[in-house]
Amino acid sequence: MKHSIITLIFLFSAFSFAQDKKVVFKNTTCETGTEQAIQDANNGIYKSITYGMIASTDWDFDKFYWAYVKDKYNVILGTGGCVVTPEIICYTRKMKEIIFQDFGDDFFEKSKKEALNLYSKS
Repeated sequence: MKHSIITLIFLFSAFSFAQDKKVVFKNTTCETGTEQAIQDANNGIYKSITYGMIASTDWDFDKFYWAYVKDKYNVILGTGGCVVTPEIICYTRKMKEIIFQDFGDDFFEKSKKEALNLYSKS
């Protein structure tokens, strides 16, 4: 019984965190996802959300990196759960294209190196 309650609390917390990070669509088409990515970028909102099961060797660095990219570039990184729909695929594809256009094709490599350099000093 005690394990069931702890498990339910954990699942609820994880679900609540995922809800804060995911992209929500009113319609369910690829075009909607692409349009939403363009609209978000035009409003200065850049979201690069990874979907599926995420494995990490250093969650502390991941948190540091996500905060660093948000603070320096206003790019929100995060995870969005395991459900992937066509609009999410199109949103992600278009947003990645926009991020590369605005910050360079090496954005993720460059920003990760910058963050690693700062992280190792702290």
